[in-house]
Amino acid sequence: QVRAANVVVLYAGHYLTDIVESGSGENVHYSAQITLWPAGDMLLFRDGRQYRGRWLRPTRPDALSFTTVDGQTLHLKPGQTWIQVVPLPEQMDDAVEGVRWF
Repeated sequence: QVRAANVVVLYAGHYLTDIVESGSGENVHYSAQITLWPAGDMLLFRDGRQYRGRWLRPTRPDALSFTTVDGQTLHLKPGQTWIQVVPLPEQMDDAVEGVRWF
């Protein structure tokens, strides 16, 4: 079995760069810059419940912190935490995902 005390989903901007990761000709894959600063929406799954909140990282050297939507500290349960970074909802739209953002 696979287990985690906390599963955190962070919504962050994903923007294609002009850096070529792989490919050739028309089959080129570009690198993405993921902006994990200064703040964004998040979901925390813990103890069979979902909590909506905000992730905060004022500057790039800062550690991530989590708050409820009303600004109270959102605590993680002791144990293993999995974090998944996903694009912003507006970037998940099929019509938008094919656009290059640089």
